[in-house]
Formats: sequence, C-alpha cells, structure tokens
Amino acid sequence: MLLNMDTIENIAKLEAFHMTNERRMGLLGILWYEIVTNVEVATLSQLPSINEAIGLSRRRHSLFGHIRRMDQAAPAHQVLRLSIT
Repeated sequence: MLLNMDTIENIAKLEAFHMTNERRMGLLGILWYEIVTNVEVATLSQLPSINEAIGLSRRRHSLFGHIRRMDQAAPAHQVLRLSIT
C-alpha cells in the first residue's frame, strides 16, 4: 500500500502528539525535567503506537470489507452477519 507524503507526515504528527500526551498524563511517573526517549515512554506505557493502531484498524476493516459491501442476500454476507451476532 502506497501512502503519500502528506499522510506520512500526519501520522508522524499524531505519533508525536501521542507521545507528548503519554508523558504529560503523569501515570508513568515521568517528571517534566527528566530526559526520557520515546522508546522508553512506549515501553513504560505498553500502548501500541499510532502507526500500529492505524494498521490494525485498516487490516480489520479491509479483511471483510468486500463481504460487507455485498448484497445482503449473498451467502457470504449472511454467514458474516451470523458470525458477528
């Protein structure tokens, strides 16, 4: 899958925002004057990165998206609906 540079920059900005918020929450015990790398913050928080979360969401929706868009009378769509409910 190809991403344009605008999307990559937006993901980088979201990731920076995510890291900043993890540091500021205070739950990790990081003080404002401590120098802590993003890798250490990610390890302490044990949260997935924004890039991983977006990738999981895309894969989850793309896996059955073609079946979801089918006519509701199609057998594959009915099986998917039964497995969800």
